[in-house]
Amino acid sequence: MPLPFTILLPLVFSILSPYFVSLTHSKVAPLGISPTTRPTKKVDAFADSDIKTFYYDQNLDHFTYTPESYKTFQQRYAIDSKHWAGAKANAPILAFLGEESWLENDLFRVGFFQDNGPRLKAILVYIEHRYYGKSMPFGSAKEALKNESTLGYLNAAQALADYAAILLHVKEKYSAKHSPIIVVGASYGGMLAAWFRLKYPHIALGALASSAPLLYFQDTRPKFGYYYIITKIFKETSERCYNTIRTSWEEIDRIAAKSNGLLILSKKFKTCAPLSRTFDIKDFLDSIYAEAVQFNRNTGDWVTTICNAINDNPANRKHDVLDRVLAGVVAYIGNQSCYDTDLFVRPSNDSIAWRWQGCSEIVMPIGYDKQDTMFPTAPFNMTSFIDDCKSNYGVTPRPHWITTYFGIQDVKLILKRFGSNIIFSNGLADPYSVGGVLEDVSDSVVAIKTVNGTHCQDLSLRRNEDPEWLLQRHGSSADSANSSSLPNTLRVLAFALFLTLTTVVNGFSSKFFVEKSSVTVLNSWSMGAKHDAAIADFGVPNYGGFMIGSVLYSGQGCDSFNKTLKPKSLYPTILLVDRGVCSFALKIWNGQQSGAAAVLVADNIVEPLITMDSPEDSQGEDSDFLDKIKIPSALIFRSFGDSIKKALKRGEEVILKIDWSESIPNPDERVEYELWANTNDECGVHCNEQMSFIKNFKGTAQILEKGGYTLFTPHYIAWSCPKELRLSSQCKTQCINQGRYCAPDPEKNFEDGYNGKDIVYENLRQLCVHRVAKEKNSSWVWWDYVADFNIRCSMKEKKYSKECADTVVESLGLSLENIKKCIGDPDADEENEVLKAEEAFQLGQENRGVITIFPTLMINNAQYRGKLERTAVLKAICSGFKETTEPSICLNADIETNECLEANGGCWQDKRSNVTACKDTFRGRVCECPVVNGVEYKGNGYTSCKPYGPSRCSMNSGGCWSETREGLTFSACSNSATSGCRCPLGFRGDGLKCEDIDECKEQSACQCDECKCKNNWGGYECKCSDNNLYMKEQDTCIERRSGSRSRWFFTIMVLIAIAGISLASFILYKYHIQSYMDSEIVSIMSQYIPLETQNINQDSNATNNSGGL
Repeated sequence: MPLPFTILLPLVFSILSPYFVSLTHSKVAPLGISPTTRPTKKVDAFADSDIKTFYYDQNLDHFTYTPESYKTFQQRYAIDSKHWAGAKANAPILAFLGEESWLENDLFRVGFFQDNGPRLKAILVYIEHRYYGKSMPFGSAKEALKNESTLGYLNAAQALADYAAILLHVKEKYSAKHSPIIVVGASYGGMLAAWFRLKYPHIALGALASSAPLLYFQDTRPKFGYYYIITKIFKETSERCYNTIRTSWEEIDRIAAKSNGLLILSKKFKTCAPLSRTFDIKDFLDSIYAEAVQFNRNTGDWVTTICNAINDNPANRKHDVLDRVLAGVVAYIGNQSCYDTDLFVRPSNDSIAWRWQGCSEIVMPIGYDKQDTMFPTAPFNMTSFIDDCKSNYGVTPRPHWITTYFGIQDVKLILKRFGSNIIFSNGLADPYSVGGVLEDVSDSVVAIKTVNGTHCQDLSLRRNEDPEWLLQRHGSSADSANSSSLPNTLRVLAFALFLTLTTVVNGFSSKFFVEKSSVTVLNSWSMGAKHDAAIADFGVPNYGGFMIGSVLYSGQGCDSFNKTLKPKSLYPTILLVDRGVCSFALKIWNGQQSGAAAVLVADNIVEPLITMDSPEDSQGEDSDFLDKIKIPSALIFRSFGDSIKKALKRGEEVILKIDWSESIPNPDERVEYELWANTNDECGVHCNEQMSFIKNFKGTAQILEKGGYTLFTPHYIAWSCPKELRLSSQCKTQCINQGRYCAPDPEKNFEDGYNGKDIVYENLRQLCVHRVAKEKNSSWVWWDYVADFNIRCSMKEKKYSKECADTVVESLGLSLENIKKCIGDPDADEENEVLKAEEAFQLGQENRGVITIFPTLMINNAQYRGKLERTAVLKAICSGFKETTEPSICLNADIETNECLEANGGCWQDKRSNVTACKDTFRGRVCECPVVNGVEYKGNGYTSCKPYGPSRCSMNSGGCWSETREGLTFSACSNSATSGCRCPLGFRGDGLKCEDIDECKEQSACQCDECKCKNNWGGYECKCSDNNLYMKEQDTCIERRSGSRSRWFFTIMVLIAIAGISLASFILYKYHIQSYMDSEIVSIMSQYIPLETQNINQDSNATNNSGGL
């Protein structure tokens, strides 16, 4: 006759306390500690202020559309974000999927999270399973558990949908669209984690399933396997102990057969209530042995403790078999006045819920055979099991549903075809390991097993006395493990991250920077003058400028406004909304549509500022408007937002100034900027956004670079394979230089298509293109190469290759040989100089954050926020120039307003010569005295500017008085003086204003008796009476006749003088001619007749010669 239901599946349906969910009928035990060894005082899991609990409004039914299904209940979850590196760092989300237990149990016991959460810089999420703990539908446990109709919403599929909804909510709550989710579960929760990865791969990028017996269904494993391992552990611990337990069952039956046998057994085992059947004591002992093995070494070496007590025979009296068994009970539970045989089966809310799951879908055929175990024969009987469930719940179990729904019949085939990034962790000393995945299924579905490990031991709290193998499982000895040893959980988890994510966050230690603007309250000192605000990563921030506006509060801002907002003052409207419920982008879009000039989002939790990011991959309804957002937005602290709302509630107007002028540093006349990119052109939205920007910005970038206004540097994000895995096939196909530099597989398919190493190689090539072009002083050629490569060598057309890239290089006139030299040997087991430098840049420095996603734009070491679009980016670059040094391209009307066009910007201006001190700049205007046509102006630029220097008079008479009348121009400016003004002769004044002097009226000229004076502009005219002549120097008049006689006399005298000179010249000429004729005649005659003078000369010469002897 088959045994009753409670003995066929012992230890499954009960929970004694909040600290332990017992191993009940279906043998799906949670991560827990024994009820016999629970703490004497309850531990408050929420006493740590880092852990916050929340309730999510969860749908009752995710799969039907009946009125009942739209009911909701409050599902509890907890978050620990203390060590989270932030959304922009792509720091992961580790999510523990609750099993048949209270949330407090998970928080208390999941040591893996506490140990490795800080190392991974992860946010930790714990979710309570529906129908357990405080996550009760229908308002209370009494209503939720009262019958099969209410219990019908309790199943694994509904639980997985619950987890999906909450995890998406958490990602939205923390703006963590790029943060990978790794789900972790233990026992039944481990099965849920593996199934979640299969059913929701778009949400969880990896799963760790600890002690998950997902193969223990529908004859996929031996029915006796669970008890076989219990027997094996006891037998290996002590052969004598094993034999004692094995023979004790017959001894119990032998004594029970006596007339008062049950009373004898009650006294021998000191039961609190008299035994009415042997089943109660057998089930009690069965539970102790099973629990001792399953949780052996989790809280102590309980098998050894039990066996030592059983084997210990005092010398003063003889122990029988049952005395030794009782000694084991006392050693395990403690010395008590009596022992409650219902200890493991006492009803509770959780046990009722778990019984339901065991009778509906978690049907695990576990039994034992005396030939293989130390327990009495009790084979599993499905018929009896179904009858018992019908009797208790009125439902028929569906033993084949789990295998049908999750495809467990051929689990290796299913996991290989559809699974990836799942880690199955099992200890071979765990009775449930017989139903676990113990061998690798594929490169990314791996099995970790340890010989001495017990149930969920790798996730338990770490202790100082833990052995080395267990420390490696915890992840604390990753560095000491070599590549040939079994990879520990943390290393495989990191590898799962590496395979699928945009970064391995475990390698980053630099601080992530939130880019900020400032918000100043202009009309209320009670709120403080100046506050920080985190610039959103979408829309168009007003880089280099500021905005003054009046605040209007509008709640969540998730619904579109029916009409345009009307400002309460002359200022534009700055809309204030609360964070939560919907995406940041939707709030900003609704604000823009309502006419708001900017939107501020008030945080709803107390935390450091974070960057508001765009919705996940810009998909769904958000994709329709995301690219259309043109207004700026920012996140402000909760406290600041509360202050504004209180002021508005009091009826006060709040005027704010949002200032972006210093959001990007502007130290000098050159801007340095860099683009972090990726050569993968099939990665979806981000790749499309990147390439669209490069094509549209290429012309602008090359103008700036050729003019020497900017210094551009391209960068590419790189990853490295864990050292222990560098020889694996994954690292070899996704990395170059022996696993040092890697990229995720572009198609996420290791079998076909391109590999990650193809991406890394092209990244390296493009870096070298820039280097080689820069050496030729033509660094802007990089933009041509990237644009051409994308067109000519796309992945979609299967042309993404070295050969195609070489063709593009040659077409641009670059040296192919120099580029190859720069690239080096990608197969060499050594560092690559170029990529090693990229790693250093990627990790950031003190004044800049870690680069973890692409595309990322850095401008003067500040991360650009906003749309990656030509005009928006150019505006940000222009804000990085020192004022007045920006190139003319930055003063285009498309990106800035010329403030000099209105009232001359409030600067000095000379309208007559069209000279102004107003100089338009990207940030506004400056009042600065100009230099015009080589003439320098000096002054304060606001009220005065005066020309200075030798050429100053050419510019509006140097600012001095000047006037033209009747064709005559007079000026007070003198080119002989470098400054100053002086009225010319005939005028008087200060040089800035000159007036004509009336010499006649003032009797300063033309005052002789015969003079008649007439004043002219700039002088005077003086005439004499009787036709006399006026002598200005003497201020007198003379007669014109005396002047005539004098002129005749003078003329005669001149003529006489000329005649005398002429006569003298004639006489001299005659004498000269006569002398010349005489000398010629004498010369001719001397040739024929010796003259006297010649003889005399000869005699004289002779005398002179003789005198020399």
